[in-house]
Amino acid sequence: MRMERVKMLAGELYDPMDTGLVARRERARDLCQALNATGEARQAERRRIVSDLFWSGGDTVLVQPAFPSITEEAQ
Repeated sequence: MRMERVKMLAGELYDPMDTGLVARRERARDLCQALNATGEARQAERRRIVSDLFWSGGDTVLVQPAFPSITEEAQ
């Protein structure tokens, strides 16, 4: 997986179906769904999810859910 991720980040051709990259995409979608499910009163949980999703910024970044999926925007 490391090799395909390195190629992707370098802007080179890579295999998007690499098992590691697929797992990262699935995890990101799961985290977005979890963030969308939080309410205003759950700010600490939102910060944790944002930190998990972006690997930083949980204390300094404000992200307001909801993130519509592509299929929701097309409707």
